[in-house]
Amino acid sequence: HSFPTRRSSDLSEAFHDFVDVEDFVEALFLVFQKVNKWEGLPIEVGLGVGYTNELVKEIVEKAVGKKANIHRVSSLRKYDTADWVADPSQMTYLGWRPKKNLEQIISEMVKEAKIYNTKTKKT
Repeated sequence: HSFPTRRSSDLSEAFHDFVDVEDFVEALFLVFQKVNKWEGLPIEVGLGVGYTNELVKEIVEKAVGKKANIHRVSSLRKYDTADWVADPSQMTYLGWRPKKNLEQIISEMVKEAKIYNTKTKKT
């Protein structure tokens, strides 16, 4: 696979793919079961959907219930690309599908962070 390498100064319009860690671990177990069939081949794991950085910010703000304090950078790091979306077709062929979309992933992370913060304030 060739990955897009568009570099952009408008990083709010850059887009990337995401995956929940539980979905990713499930994908890894499935690949390990099929290692002989896929040995040496790259496997892409993701939702297969690109989300702009601006949309991710909006999803986080909605989940948290307040506006984000954003520090915008003027350029990408040398190894960053503005666009990257996984092609999970090999994983789909193996029967894997992500269970959570990005809104669910972020909502769960915020919920867990609130629980953690509540517990640590008590100690």
